[in-house]
Amino acid sequence: MTQEQCEKFLAAVEAAGIKSYRFTSDIGTHLYNDGATAIAKPIYSIQAVVGLRRTKYSGAVQQFSGNINVDMIDFPDVHEILTGGSYNQIKTFCDTLGMDLDSDDLKILLEIDKGNYDIKPENGDYVNTFKYLSESQYEALSPEEKAEYDNKKAAYEKAKREYIPANQAASITM
Repeated sequence: MTQEQCEKFLAAVEAAGIKSYRFTSDIGTHLYNDGATAIAKPIYSIQAVVGLRRTKYSGAVQQFSGNINVDMIDFPDVHEILTGGSYNQIKTFCDTLGMDLDSDDLKILLEIDKGNYDIKPENGDYVNTFKYLSESQYEALSPEEKAEYDNKKAAYEKAKREYIPANQAASITM
């Protein structure tokens, strides 16, 4: 890796507001920067990356005194820097880095990003799709809403009696 590549990558990370990234050397050393528990910073004057993190060992097997481990990778041995983020962060990152993304690329990024979200029902009931109403809630409904609620309630109770959903145990007695 060159200094210019490293500077451009880290400038794009900063512009996108991304806090975590990782330097990886050709011998498998990983230096993490996560914004909270580990620091990885290039030192351009000596052409190296220095990583600071909690030591991997404790007690009798501790390699060094103290709790902070220091690793250093020579710039020519750094072969990749990795990061990740949301759609907006990665779009900003790519723009800052100078990548020209067309509309098809942006659609792919959006598809990748939306695939990482679990969409849950707003009612907070993550198992059932029907929610019972209290008497006062039911009385506040219009006649049309009551009829719709009654139909949904009947369908739900029928399904509850007759259908065993995936990943649910059943007991059959004879």
